Amino acid sequence: MNIFIIPSWYPSESNPLNGIFVKEQTLLMAQHYPDINFGISRWGQNDESFLLHSQQVMRNIRKILNKQTAFDHLLLENVSEFFSPAYSWHQSITKGNIKGKIKACLNNLRHFEQKFGKADIIHAHVSYPAGYIAQQLSKITGIPYVITEHMAPFPQKYHLTKTGTLKPEILEAINKAHKVIAVSADLKKMMRQYCVYNRPLVIPNFIQIAPPIKKAPSKKIFRFIVLSGMIERKAIDQLLNAIDIATKSNKKIHFTLVGDGPLLNKLEQKGTDLNLDKYLTWTGFKPRSEITNLLLESNAHILVSHYDSFGVAYIEAMAMGLPSIAAAIGGPLDIIDENTGVLVKEVKPELIAEKILWMVDNYQQFEAKTIRKSFEERFSVEAVAPKIRSVYESLL
Repeated sequence: MNIFIIPSWYPSESNPLNGIFVKEQTLLMAQHYPDINFGISRWGQNDESFLLHSQQVMRNIRKILNKQTAFDHLLLENVSEFFSPAYSWHQSITKGNIKGKIKACLNNLRHFEQKFGKADIIHAHVSYPAGYIAQQLSKITGIPYVITEHMAPFPQKYHLTKTGTLKPEILEAINKAHKVIAVSADLKKMMRQYCVYNRPLVIPNFIQIAPPIKKAPSKKIFRFIVLSGMIERKAIDQLLNAIDIATKSNKKIHFTLVGDGPLLNKLEQKGTDLNLDKYLTWTGFKPRSEITNLLLESNAHILVSHYDSFGVAYIEAMAMGLPSIAAAIGGPLDIIDENTGVLVKEVKPELIAEKILWMVDNYQQFEAKTIRKSFEERFSVEAVAPKIRSVYESLL
């Protein structure tokens, strides 16, 4: 079986974490199913060297003069990346060069088929631009396509018309897809409000099973870990306000905040302004291996986002046997139950602080082995990969 992957987001030198889940999950699928070949289509997603800005004429010229040529890169015996360059610019001008991206993906598809044989299925991650590109390639080639939606929240405001409906090209791409997957039940519900002709399946994200649990957190200090990008949607500012409240009642707690993003410096300064420095450790970006060690040193995980379509951070914590505190909205509703953590009704500092103190007092009711087992049964490669393969096989 040959699967051609089109990601809307994908890691680049300038944005190494954007869309990393697509790359990681494709590699995990390929390792789990060596009889399936995967090609990943790249055109310069999230790569600053392929973004042209209207106010940066000279820089744009340099980018064009230094344009990379097409290439392919073998990741595993049955996985290759295929690159054909396409620039991006503001959506108001020829829809951000969507035609150029379609042409690039078609070129990548041809190279994939030269290397592995005819593609059986096109699998797009996120409805726009990848889902729309997949639909256009399907029109040209007759290859069926699948869309997995990850968007949080769905839809983004720039995907709507002035009347509040989905833009026609996005609506058509979703409604004409041969299969649509949502990564959580809440995301499926949101999609159904806009896309009435295609009923999504719910298949969660997944990660590689972590090593056996060998937890050794401090007994003197209760340690929370926060795995998050430092962006507005993650509500880290509200978490800091909650920590300010909680530490007035319990000073034997500490928070390790792991992640990078545009708000990192601002959030660090807010922590200082609230006199929280002794309760906080900011690590910035950390590779997966170091995150595993930080999880092992922690008692619990907390991330109370305004919205997550899924929330890989929660299942990373589950894999290491850690309970989580999360907001009762979006993906966490599918992940967190009485055995794996606790939900906060609203993203309000006083409510978050209440759950922080509750977790410290009630931590012993959570069993690491039970949490780990729940992860293995629901979010491991072994649990989820067969569901994706089943979708592929249904279209052959």
